[in-house]
Amino acid sequence: MGQTWGPEGIGVHLNHNIGNKVSLNVGVGFLLDAHIGTNVYVTNRSKKRTSFYLGAQLATLREINIIGSSRERQLGIYIPIGFEYIATKGFTMQVDIGPNFVDDDWGQVNTIPFIGSIKIGYTFKKKS
Repeated sequence: MGQTWGPEGIGVHLNHNIGNKVSLNVGVGFLLDAHIGTNVYVTNRSKKRTSFYLGAQLATLREINIIGSSRERQLGIYIPIGFEYIATKGFTMQVDIGPNFVDDDWGQVNTIPFIGSIKIGYTFKKKS
């Protein structure tokens, strides 16, 4: 999925379903920010096309510094509460929002205390 906002600012996001109610996810951003995490879904995703979820993501964030070359890094923890929609042909959209625990707010979209993300992509169905 393509992702905007969230831990990476702008990047790509991959979910791997390890069950009908749990997925593991990773993401990499344009400025090499990255995350690894998990989502737990409220409903059985094999029976419904929509579900709410609660997640936890550990992120490594890079400071955007246009002047100078010393860019700092920090770890963050994002706890999203979100909504997922998967269409019958596989189109997928996720929208989430939640607290973002970081040491320093650098004034970036991914270091403020409360963030959200929008992800749009495709879900591949397991062949029976």
